[in-house]
Amino acid sequence: MRYAILKRKVLKRMNAGAVRLPALGEPRGRALLSYMTAPFLMDGVMPQSHSNYWECSEIARLLRMRGLADDVIDWDNRSFIPRSTYDIAIDIHANLDRLADHLGPQCVKVFHATGSYWEFQNAAEKERLTAIEERRRVRLVPHRTLDAARSIERADIISGLGNRTTFATYGKRSGDIVPIPLSTTGTFPSPAARDFDGNRRRFLWLGGGGAALKGLDIVLETFAAMPDMELAVCGPLDAEPDFALAYRKELHETPDIRAIGRVDIASEEFRRLVESSIALVYPSASEGQSGSVVTCLHAGLIPIVSDRTGVDVEEFGTVLERSGSKGLQAAVREIVALPTEHLRERSVAAWRHARLQHTRWTFSNAYDAFLSRALSEHEPLVSVIIPAYDAEATVEVAVQSILTQTHQNLEVIVVDDMSKDGMADVIKGIAKKDHRVTYRRLDQNDPHRFNKNGRNINAGYSARNAGLAEAKGEWITFQDADDASFPERIATQLALARFYGARHLTVDWMPYSNERVGRHFDVEGFIAFEDGRVIGKRELRDLARRTKGVALSVLGPLHRFIPFSVKTARVVNKFFFGSLDPYPGSGNSPLFRREYLSRLRFRPLPERIWPSFVGRGADRDFNFQASDTFGESVVVKIQLYLWRSASSEGQEGFRRYIL
Repeated sequence: MRYAILKRKVLKRMNAGAVRLPALGEPRGRALLSYMTAPFLMDGVMPQSHSNYWECSEIARLLRMRGLADDVIDWDNRSFIPRSTYDIAIDIHANLDRLADHLGPQCVKVFHATGSYWEFQNAAEKERLTAIEERRRVRLVPHRTLDAARSIERADIISGLGNRTTFATYGKRSGDIVPIPLSTTGTFPSPAARDFDGNRRRFLWLGGGGAALKGLDIVLETFAAMPDMELAVCGPLDAEPDFALAYRKELHETPDIRAIGRVDIASEEFRRLVESSIALVYPSASEGQSGSVVTCLHAGLIPIVSDRTGVDVEEFGTVLERSGSKGLQAAVREIVALPTEHLRERSVAAWRHARLQHTRWTFSNAYDAFLSRALSEHEPLVSVIIPAYDAEATVEVAVQSILTQTHQNLEVIVVDDMSKDGMADVIKGIAKKDHRVTYRRLDQNDPHRFNKNGRNINAGYSARNAGLAEAKGEWITFQDADDASFPERIATQLALARFYGARHLTVDWMPYSNERVGRHFDVEGFIAFEDGRVIGKRELRDLARRTKGVALSVLGPLHRFIPFSVKTARVVNKFFFGSLDPYPGSGNSPLFRREYLSRLRFRPLPERIWPSFVGRGADRDFNFQASDTFGESVVVKIQLYLWRSASSEGQEGFRRYIL
C-alpha cells in the first residue's frame, strides 16, 4: 500500500500534478477529474474533517467502474495541460474554462458546483466584513475570496451540491443544475432518548474557514447579549487571528461562551457535545450545501440557519431572515420556549431527514445516475433465469413479479426442467404478450435428479446451467418458479453492487404471502435506518474457506468420485464439509456479472464443495464458489425476495418497510 502511494506521488510530479488511476475492469476510455488529489495520496484512514475527500474519491471510483482510467488534478492546478483524449472531464472551479479548448468536441464537459457562484460568494463575504467594520471599527481580512471562474459557461452538463437558493446564484444556468445530495462524514444514533429539558439552553456553532462569511460574528454578539444561554464554538479559530482578536472578549471572557476550536467530529468529545446541546446556530452567507448543517442534523440538533446553507430545513428547523443579531436572538428564544415533546419531535425529524437525504449511499446513487445521464448510458440488460418444474400453479406470479420490476431492461428465460403439468402453456401465453420472456424446455431429464430414497437432490441445477448458456445480459440473476420478488429487487441489487464495488451481490428473503406480492418495499428507509446489515467481501471469502472441508482441498477434483453418502458419514463429514454455515441471505437470487461464467457454474451433487449437509445445496455451492473464486461478493440483508419457506424464524422483523 505504501509503495503504491509513493509511486503515485512520484508520478504526480512527472505528470504535471496529475494522479493516474487505472480503470476497474475492462478499459474503455479516460476521464479527467479536477477536484483534489489528496484522497489518492494518503496511506491510511481518509480524513473526516470534510465530506469532499470521500466525495472526490467516490466520483473517481464511479468513473473507474465504467472502465474509465482517471487523471485526477487539484482544482487550483494551473499548469496541467491534457496529453490524452478524454471521454469526460469534471471540474469544480476554473479548470474547465482553462482546458475546454484542449479537450475536444468528443469530451463531455461537466461542472460540479460545490459552492455558490464565485461572484456571489465574494460579494457576500465583502458585505459581512463591511458590516463588522461598521459595528466594531475593525477591518478583517477576507478568507473565502474565490478567483474568477467561467467553467459553468463552458459545461455541457452541470451537477451541484445545494438547493434552489444555492443554484439561483448561478443566474441563467441555475435551472440546468442537477442536484446531488451532500454526503456525510459520520452518523449518530437516534436522539430520541436525550434530556431535552436539560439541553434546551445549550447551542452550538460548528464551521470551517471564513468565520465572518459563516456568521460567527453574529452568533457571538447574539449570545454575549443572552447570558442565560450557553454557546459552544467549534472551528479553526487559530487560522484567523484577526477575527479571534476582534472577538477575544466574546470568545474568551464571556462565561457562557466556550471557544472549543478545532474538533474531530468522530471523537467522543464531539459526541458528548452534541448530546448535551439542543440546536445548531449557523447564519452563513454563502454555501454549496453546508457540511456543518448536515453533520448536526445527523447528530439530531435542531437547525437555526440562514437560507444560504443550501439545506432545506423548514419542516423541523428555523430559517433565519437576514436580520442579524436580533433575528437570531428571537429564533433562539423561540426554540427555548418549545415544550419538551416538540423539541424531541424536531430533533428526531432532523435526524431522520439526514439519514434519508444525506449519506454516502444517497450521494453515490445520485452521482452514479448523473454520470449515466452525462455519458448517455442505457440501463444494463439483466438476464433473469427461472428454472421451473411442475410449477403451473405458481409460475405466472413468479414471472410477473419480475416483469413488473422497477428495472425494466430485462430478459426472462424460463427453463422447463421436464415438467409434466401444463406449465408450458402458461409461459407461452405470457411470452406472446411480452417479448422479454422466452421459454426453453430441457430435452432430457437429469438421470441424477433423485437419490435412491426418491429425494430430489439435484433440483434445478441443470436448468440453471441451461439458462446461463442462453443469457445475454451484462448482469444475471435467478428467480424460483414458486417464489416472487418485490418490484425494487433487481434495481436495488444493481445499485448496491455499484456502491460496494461488488460483482456478485445477494440480498435477503422474507416469507412469501399472496398479500405481499406486488407491494413495494421502502428501500431508502431500510438503508437509512438499519445499520450493520452488510457482509463484506473479505468476511464472505473467509466464510467460504472456513466452510470448505480439509479433505476437499487435499483431494481436489478427485473428491467427486467419493459417494455423497460416504462424505456425510458421521466420522468423516467434518473433513469434507468443514463448518455447515449457510450462505447468508437469499442464496437462490444472487446478481452477478456475466464474466463470472468463465469460471462459475452449477455443479451436480458429487462435485459440490459446499452442498447442504442433507444433499442438494446447489445455490449454497454456487454462491460460496463465487465468493471463494473471485473475492468480490457482498451480502446486504435487505428483504427483497419472497420465499415459500417452511421456516420464517427471524425473517419477519422488517415488515414495517412494506409499503
